[in-house]
Amino acid sequence: MWEYRLADQAAILETASGKIERWLGRRPLAHRAGAYGINEDTFAALRKNGIAIDSSSFHGHPNCKAVVTKNKVVEHRGIVEIPITVFTQVRALRWGKWTLERRHRIVKTDIDWASLNELKQFVLAAKKQNIRLMNLFMHSYSLVRLGEGFRDSEPHWENMEKLQAFLDFAAADPEVKIITVTEFDEIYRRDPGLLVGSDCVPEIEEVEGVGAMSRRAFSRLRERTCRATSK
Repeated sequence: MWEYRLADQAAILETASGKIERWLGRRPLAHRAGAYGINEDTFAALRKNGIAIDSSSFHGHPNCKAVVTKNKVVEHRGIVEIPITVFTQVRALRWGKWTLERRHRIVKTDIDWASLNELKQFVLAAKKQNIRLMNLFMHSYSLVRLGEGFRDSEPHWENMEKLQAFLDFAAADPEVKIITVTEFDEIYRRDPGLLVGSDCVPEIEEVEGVGAMSRRAFSRLRERTCRATSK
C-alpha cells in the first residue's frame, strides 16, 4: 500500500470493500496490507472507508513503513492496530557441552515460521509478561504444499498436525481464550483494557545439536529431491 498515494489507497480499499460486501453481504471489519506494506496514509484511507481495525504492523519487517507497535494492541490515528505478534528466536547450536553459535532473529507467531514449541512458549511468556493477545498467523498456503508453478498441491500434514496440537494446547489452558477478529472487536468495544497489555518481545531459545541440525538439513534436501523426482 505504501507505494500508492493516499487517494489511490482509499480507492483500492473502496473497490475491494465493495466487492466483499456484494459477495458476502457485509463490509470487511479489518484489513491487512499485502506484505505488511502500510504507511501513515493507510490509516487515513482505512478511516475514510469505515474499516476500524488493521493488522499489518510488523516490528522488524522492512516493508512495513508504519511500525506503530510491537506486541501491544494500540489505537493509532483512529484505527485499532492488532500487531503481527513477534518474538526473538534464539537458536543455540551445541556440540556436547559447548555452545558453538547463537543466532537471534525476529520471528512472527506464524504456523510456518515458528515451531510448535516456540508457539507454546510464546503463550507461556505472554502470560508472564502481560502480552494480552497473540496473533496466530497463517497464509492461504499454510495447510497445503504447492507444486512447481502452483499447478498442483497436496495436504501439508505436518502443519495440520502442528496447528491442531497448538489449538489443543491453547484450548486446555483456562487462562487462554481463542477468538476471531469479530469477537476481538466486540470485546474491545466493551472493555479495551482487557486486550491492551505490554509491548514486550519475548526471547525464546531452542537448543539444537550438530547431529540434529544435520538430520534436519538432510530431511529437507531429501524432500526437495523426492518432489523433483515425482515430477
